[in-house]
Formats: sequence, C-alpha cells, structure tokens
Amino acid sequence: MEACGSAHYWARRFQAQGHTVRLLPARDVKPYVRRNKTDRADAAGLVEAARCAQIDEVPVKSPRQQGLQALHRVREQLKAQRTATINLVRGLLREYGVAIPIGAAKVVPAVRDALEDGENEVPMPLRATLAELLVRMAGLQADMTAIERRLEVEAQADVAVQRYQTVPGIGLLTATALRAGAGELSRFRSGRHLASWIGLVPREHS
Repeated sequence: MEACGSAHYWARRFQAQGHTVRLLPARDVKPYVRRNKTDRADAAGLVEAARCAQIDEVPVKSPRQQGLQALHRVREQLKAQRTATINLVRGLLREYGVAIPIGAAKVVPAVRDALEDGENEVPMPLRATLAELLVRMAGLQADMTAIERRLEVEAQADVAVQRYQTVPGIGLLTATALRAGAGELSRFRSGRHLASWIGLVPREHS
C-alpha cells in the first residue's frame, strides 16, 4: 500500500484479518507510475516499487502513535498561527514608530505598553483591534500549553519516552515526536541508521 491518508488505519484493519501489509513512501512510489494517474497505473507502480530492495517500508503506526503525532501537528499549527499574529502586530505597530522587541515572551508586555501610551500615533480603532489580537495570542498559547500537558501525561505512561528523555538535549517534545514518528527503535540497525532516518547526515563538501 502507498503510505497516504488513512493508510495506517487500513493497514491495521488488514493486519487484523491476518494479511501481511507493506506500506511504501508515496515519494518513492511516484517515479514508478509511468502513465496518467489511475487506480490501475497506481497499482502497477506499487508492484514495481515493492520489488525495489532500496525502498524502505513505512512501519504501520498504532492508534496511540498516530495520536501523539496528531497532537504535535495541532501544536505546530497553533505555533504557526501565534507566530503569524505576532509578526502582524509587530508590523502594524512599526508603521507608527513603535518597535516591539524580538522574542515571543516580550511581545505581549511591549504591545500593552504601546496601547497604554497616549503619546504615540496609534489610532483608537487600531488599539482596540490590537487588544483583540493580544487575546487571540493568549488563547493560542493556552491551547499549546494544554497540548504539552497532554503530552506529559502520555510520556509518564511510556517507558520508551522516559528513556529518550534521559539523553542530554532530548526533552518532552523531541521524545514524544520520536516515539510517534519512529516507533520501536529496534528496527534500526544502529544509531547511524536512526540518525539517517531523522535526517542528521553529514554535509557533502566534495
């Protein structure tokens, strides 16, 4: 099967019926589809790709792994929305000579100071809108914090995640993301293979 939307769900269903399931990365299957995209062409491409020993299979994720991955995706979406809002507020205030310091933690107090400053040129309607954006940023941060707490609960119930966190430099987010994405690390022949899977490979300077 091609590792696309709902593939892991169907893979688990097929495995429950006693079938052997092989998931192949969509990017590796695409070169083998030589004609216009149809079900028949996709099936033929999958057969050809499955014969290639150099294509690594995608491990079938458990519902819990997918749940962890989903939490990370939602958190990243919230983080992107918060960053976009911060950049918007910073850009709007810059037009009135108000400089907001770099750093997410410094934005809210700096914007509040700007809104309370009656000497700057920020018009009242915009002040009200900026105040609403501050509320939105606070809500996004609260949602991110709530997700992190849920990840903490999951980490406390997972021995593997706790073991990952004993490695210097690996915290809650990295450990749970690794657990969700990589699954059982025993499938990697060595630490080098894991590093390659993550993308931590030496640079080419030749």
